[in-house]
Amino acid sequence: SWAAVPKHFPTASHRERTVLQPVGGYAVPARLNGACMEENHLMPSRESQNYWQEGRRNAQFGAVGNEFNLDGLRQGMAARQEPASNDVKCMRSQINDMPCEWVVAPGADPDLRLLYLHGGGYVSGSGAAYLSLAARISTAAQCAVLLPDYRLAPEHAFPAGLEDCIAAHEWMVVSGPYGPSPATATFIACDSAGGGLTLATLIALRDRRKQLPIGGIPMSAFADLTLSSDSIQSQSENELLMHSSRRIRGDPR
Repeated sequence: SWAAVPKHFPTASHRERTVLQPVGGYAVPARLNGACMEENHLMPSRESQNYWQEGRRNAQFGAVGNEFNLDGLRQGMAARQEPASNDVKCMRSQINDMPCEWVVAPGADPDLRLLYLHGGGYVSGSGAAYLSLAARISTAAQCAVLLPDYRLAPEHAFPAGLEDCIAAHEWMVVSGPYGPSPATATFIACDSAGGGLTLATLIALRDRRKQLPIGGIPMSAFADLTLSSDSIQSQSENELLMHSSRRIRGDPR
């Protein structure tokens, strides 16, 4: 357990009290919750359904016809995706030797901070590829979003990437987009491999008795590297990326 989470917390700029709502087992402020889902709109969007249907027409990632190419994957996931609005500020920074970037939409509270850990299977990905998403989150949740470029495998073996994520959260607690200043509240959000890192970061912060974020928001977390959980077995035919084929799991048949 992440201990008791308060039902309200004050923000720095308005000092109003924001009710926390449960989302996927975590307590999330109503305005952050609104960035992720709208009431009575819990079904996949039309865009998501179209994306899935298009993906089903192609070979699954890693299968014959769509073989794994680390260099190509890294190149694609390093492409910089600028926010659609020029009003969103993207400010590059550095945590020790780790590059990172703040994304702040107009009106966002710089003391309400969200650490977003990018996906990429632990071997690829970059904050630059998530700038557009971070801008939308910052706009909807009115928070500052930090995108760190944590170290990747296989050049940097575990726990290098995890230690970077821990360091990023500790730095974010005391440093904001405009310089040193304490955070009113912090969150960690993520997808895919970033989801696994979020869960690992939360556990490490807890075990090391470091300051915890208000909540974690893992989306489609890649947390089972054995590919043996019930869900990945039962849903393997519907999965576009991570699937439990015998070949992927090491069975030569």
